[in-house]
Amino acid sequence: MAKKNAFLLVGPALPSADRLQETLTGAQDLLTTAGLTTPDVNQADLDRSAIELLRTHKAEGLTRKDVEGSLARVVRRAEKRKAAVILGHPAYAGIDATQRSLLLDAMSGFRTHVVITAERGQPGLDDLIDAWATQVKPTRLHVVTFEAGDGLEAVLARAVEQAREAHEADLEKRIGKLKKKRAELKEQLEELRSA
Repeated sequence: MAKKNAFLLVGPALPSADRLQETLTGAQDLLTTAGLTTPDVNQADLDRSAIELLRTHKAEGLTRKDVEGSLARVVRRAEKRKAAVILGHPAYAGIDATQRSLLLDAMSGFRTHVVITAERGQPGLDDLIDAWATQVKPTRLHVVTFEAGDGLEAVLARAVEQAREAHEADLEKRIGKLKKKRAELKEQLEELRSA
């Protein structure tokens, strides 16, 4: 069975990031246009997954036990969805190469697309793109930039457009494979008929 797409919003910037999951959940009509859904999680679940990855539980006044397994729970809930999923946390931009590997390994059941969201002209954006490019295929790395006054809904609309384009490309690829298979089967049928 083919893997589903997962679109991972990693920041570093996102307007009103503290209500990202709430906004995604409320934007089902928009998400449906790109064949997307959200996992059954809340913002606190995603916050704990970021704390677990960054290992900042002490700074947050938590114990390791409080956050252990948070990412795995988020991923399991995403895997239960029948459609492609979109999720993320702006703190994921601050993870190092080892932590990126852990995150991508956790998401190994998906074709993971990384969506970097940043304010136009944000310092360090090229370095962030380069860091993710070492671990994600170029066709699965997307950058969505926005202006200082843009709201979360506008940024998400751009990210969903990226997801829609990726979904269309996947469908075109599948159509190409099916056409090739059909041509092969027709050729085999002709060979049988002429024998």
